[in-house]
Amino acid sequence: MTGLSYNLSMKFLVLLLIIAFSAKAESDDYICYFEKKSEVMKDFSAEEQTTDSTYSNKELIQIIGAPVSVLVGKSELIYRVKVYNRENKLTFKIIEANDQSIIGWNEEQKFSTFFSLEKQTMVFTELLSGDHVAAYFYSCIRVSN
Repeated sequence: MTGLSYNLSMKFLVLLLIIAFSAKAESDDYICYFEKKSEVMKDFSAEEQTTDSTYSNKELIQIIGAPVSVLVGKSELIYRVKVYNRENKLTFKIIEANDQSIIGWNEEQKFSTFFSLEKQTMVFTELLSGDHVAAYFYSCIRVSN
């Protein structure tokens, strides 16, 4: 390797390291734990599913009760959850953010999310129809910078 190609290689390596560290500095990781699911329908009373209720659907709780890994990026929130040993990824475009909270929207699946940085809680809503909404509530712990 000549001196010139060595210098170019080293500059490229330094550039890659800078990109890697700056990308990490622009994101925060959280792990969020399921608390409850609430459904509201126009013609019926609200229904709740929790991990500790004897009246909750245990199979449903097993599916929605898995911890959610949350990556808070500069322009999007990425939620990852394992269901039946398969990782699912849900990406929300950040539509509003400040020091206390982030609001995101997933156009494809019509999900919205509210992530409280201050309280470390997360809720996302599923718009099932014009008169049927489901909300999933989680408490979160920050796991890295």
